[in-house]
Amino acid sequence: MEKIYILVVDDYPINAEYLKNILEAHYYDISYAQNAASALKLIYTQKFDLLLLDVNMPGTSGFDLCESIRSNAIFDDLPIVFLTGQADRHSILRGFEVGAQDYITKPFNPPELIARVKTQTEIKKSKDKIQAYLRIIEEKNKQTTESIWYAHYIQQAIQLSVYKHTNNLPEHFIVYLPKDIVSGDFYYFQKIGDYILAGIFDATGHGIPGAFMSILGINLLNEIILREKCLQPSIILNKLRKKIMETLDQKGEMQELKDGLDGVLLSYHTKKKLLAFSGAFNSAYVLRKEQLIELCGERMPLSYYVESTDFTEQYMTLEPGDTVYLFTDGFPDQFGGPKNKKFKIKQLKQMLIQIGKKSFEEQKLTLLETFHYWKGENEQIDDVSLIGINYFD
Repeated sequence: MEKIYILVVDDYPINAEYLKNILEAHYYDISYAQNAASALKLIYTQKFDLLLLDVNMPGTSGFDLCESIRSNAIFDDLPIVFLTGQADRHSILRGFEVGAQDYITKPFNPPELIARVKTQTEIKKSKDKIQAYLRIIEEKNKQTTESIWYAHYIQQAIQLSVYKHTNNLPEHFIVYLPKDIVSGDFYYFQKIGDYILAGIFDATGHGIPGAFMSILGINLLNEIILREKCLQPSIILNKLRKKIMETLDQKGEMQELKDGLDGVLLSYHTKKKLLAFSGAFNSAYVLRKEQLIELCGERMPLSYYVESTDFTEQYMTLEPGDTVYLFTDGFPDQFGGPKNKKFKIKQLKQMLIQIGKKSFEEQKLTLLETFHYWKGENEQIDDVSLIGINYFD
């Protein structure tokens, strides 16, 4: 049996010896102190599961000793039970006020004493186990959080490796607000010869699962665009879908992973001023003279889909003053506002028209302020990404 350690504090050795005999018969380990000073010395040097405390003692009373013990947070979990001849209501109330868990009056009934001691020590042991489990959980959470932050730095490095090595990008801004430490959204830029490729993608889910999919997406896009020299958006998306299905072994079976990507990809020819677009469940928007032109994506994801067909392309010749916007569903799907409803795409498109004449720095600031104001005290429900591009910088 696990040892239970009890400290008896009583200025009468006969009382203490009587208690010791009763308690040791039930396998409790008993220590004894005759006064408050001796009791405090023992409490600070040994660990006890219960304190049985008399009230009337020379010098410091049991009430004062209990109050002193309770003033130290390290003894918060030490159960204290008064065992005293003071049976008046005022004394009993005082005992609970200074922090005792129970109050037993003398003469006491030994079976009742044992029952109350057992109750308090079992509560103490249960609390100790809970605290031990909580410490384990806290340590596991700390390790998990540290691992997630490390994953964040890896994801950030991969994302930046696409972005920072791309020279001569057109003027642009990026609103990027991950819901968690790591994100399922990612953006993509490359400049190859006369072509500028830009895209924004939303992985299934967010957090760690989304981050894994985003890293996979960036790596596969690099493979298709940089190694295979593919610059046509529809072909890139067809290849990307095929590679995702192969990597995740997606064949349409019940138990397989359903993860994938939604997103859009643009390819702009700098000499021809021609924009090529292809999308998976997402659209691109071109703001021209206060009119927002939508380039609609296909109604299918970049993963296994029963009704899949080849991705197609749309073309548009851009004019000076045109601004291209790409965004995932995190901004329009955010709940908030006076009626706690979704922001919605319609309101976001109206907002883009209103801020379209501002500088990109002002547009980004306005979008960020609007999102946070709309969200208010609500939880952010998804990763948020939005890109604005001016190809005629």
